[in-house]
Amino acid sequence: MENRNGFILKDLLIALCAIMIVFPLVISIAQTVSNFKLFDERIADMIALEAMKRKLVIVKDLKVYSYKISYADDDQKWTLKYDDERLYLTPGYQLILNNIDDLHFFSDDGLIFMTYRKDGHHHEEMLTIL
Repeated sequence: MENRNGFILKDLLIALCAIMIVFPLVISIAQTVSNFKLFDERIADMIALEAMKRKLVIVKDLKVYSYKISYADDDQKWTLKYDDERLYLTPGYQLILNNIDDLHFFSDDGLIFMTYRKDGHHHEEMLTIL
């Protein structure tokens, strides 16, 4: 019987070839998956902002502050609020945007705008008309 205490040259070459083939595939798959994650988050943000814009068109008693918007709808008072890197709607807790670096609401010429910074990019959205 043969007693082998390690790799022989042939085994080592086969292992290196396998690693050289598999490693680039793993890297490209990881990059593709991370791009899909960012893509999905941007789409989710756009959908949430469009839903918020549609809601704000039909509300009453709209008041704009630097970090929040308050309004009434169906005899209930709502607040759209930026706090701790999140934009959410209360009462309750409906998350609109997440992982925001900075956000401000302001009105200009009868329009309400929201500016925010996320992932190093600056965004400005027109929300509704006063």
